[in-house]
Amino acid sequence: MAYGQQRQIVSFDAPAVGNMFTQQYAIDIGDAPGHQLRIFELVRTYSKDAPTIEGVHLKEAWIRGMTDYTDSNGLGTSYVPYVMEDGEKIYAYGHFLAHRDASAGETMLKNMTELTVTGGTGRFLAIRGIVRAETLSDNVAGINQNKSEIEYWMEK
Repeated sequence: MAYGQQRQIVSFDAPAVGNMFTQQYAIDIGDAPGHQLRIFELVRTYSKDAPTIEGVHLKEAWIRGMTDYTDSNGLGTSYVPYVMEDGEKIYAYGHFLAHRDASAGETMLKNMTELTVTGGTGRFLAIRGIVRAETLSDNVAGINQNKSEIEYWMEK
């Protein structure tokens, strides 16, 4: 990263209109109750009120990842192409920590995520940065609430 590049911060409570697991596979490990390795693909679709990056609205996030959970607690890795309304993409990857939030319900999960923005296509080719996110989800109840902050800059 070169110093002196103008950093932008976009914060938003994801106005997602849809969250859908398109693929999900789990393997029971057997060493402890509820210990699973899982791979998944989650598509998060944003509304017309979605945030803008460089003047372009965010349309979707295709979150592809893997988890190592015991009773819904553990670590994960994700790769996220963010799709903008003009079809361009921003790529990020990183890690998250998940834990079951028993105070909010037996099936409620809380994830803390950090992603590194590595580039993109078209006007976003030189984008770099960090995504910080907190997600509350309950797959049984169909809840997936996300608060995100994207700090980015364009490399010269």
